[in-house]
Amino acid sequence: MFARLRRAIGAISVTELAGQIHLEGIPANFITADIRREWGTSRINGYMFTSFTPYEIKLPSFFALEFLYVLEKLRTTKGIRTNRRALDKIIRDLKDNTWLKNVSIEHPNVLNFDRLKEVKLEMKEHQMKFLKWYNWTKPRYGLNGTLLSVPPGGGKTVNNIALACCAEAEVTFIISPLNAVDDVWNKTLKNEMVHPQ
Repeated sequence: MFARLRRAIGAISVTELAGQIHLEGIPANFITADIRREWGTSRINGYMFTSFTPYEIKLPSFFALEFLYVLEKLRTTKGIRTNRRALDKIIRDLKDNTWLKNVSIEHPNVLNFDRLKEVKLEMKEHQMKFLKWYNWTKPRYGLNGTLLSVPPGGGKTVNNIALACCAEAEVTFIISPLNAVDDVWNKTLKNEMVHPQ
């Protein structure tokens, strides 16, 4: 009821409590329809939002960054039904009233790229791009880590070893299928790394 009243008087509210972001007084029906139209699927709405009505949306705080991206993409999309001023307000409030306010623009490096000399292989462009992205993203968003999704043969093994070296990790845990332990990891560690004498 309050969400409907907020929508009627144009009073958008974005709050975060107990791991949930709650948006009230928003054109949720238009936002969800624009998301469906832009990405050609209803899965984003189904997976990202815990609930939505025509006037409100609830989502886990975990998805704040993804939801911000979705709204910023919609903001620049032609033919959307959502009012752009409402999108601007929601974007501002997401940045001001959720954990996104703690996103750091200035941050220290978390990787020491000088340690790459320990990896005998020359890093491919996409591998270096991942390391630089990790170095920028992890401290900026206060993350504990990240996931690397690369198809088989894409250099995940070397990339992960390089990341462990650059992060100056004292201990590295590797979760690997048993058949890859000897064929990939053991071989790479023995043959592609510089070992201290």
